Amino acid sequence: MKNLWSKEGKPNWDAIETQDWFIDLKNCPQDPAFHAEGDVGIHTKMVLNALMNLEEFKGLNQYDQQILSWSALLHDIGKPKCTMTDEEGFIRAPRHAVIGEKMARRMLWDMGFKAREAICSLIR
Repeated sequence: MKNLWSKEGKPNWDAIETQDWFIDLKNCPQDPAFHAEGDVGIHTKMVLNALMNLEEFKGLNQYDQQILSWSALLHDIGKPKCTMTDEEGFIRAPRHAVIGEKMARRMLWDMGFKAREAICSLIR
């Protein structure tokens, strides 16, 4: 999971998109009624890019930027595990935040990331 971010703190999408968990996001559909942009991978890229373009974000210290960036990147990581189509034909992902919190905690623990609990609390 190295090199997911540039030295300037920007996402390295070439590296991110090769990660198994991100491939799962790209293969996970979302209901077009709520997410017309497409799959969870597209949505995640849009969220992270929008965050990084906010003036408020640019004014934060590096530590807070890192917490918010990781939170945006991983905020829907649980969706592929629980996405389903309900009786009305809507695509739903019940409990994806709870599942995603656990997945992110494991991933960040394995990386030795000290701010993992701050990130996980934002995911949930």
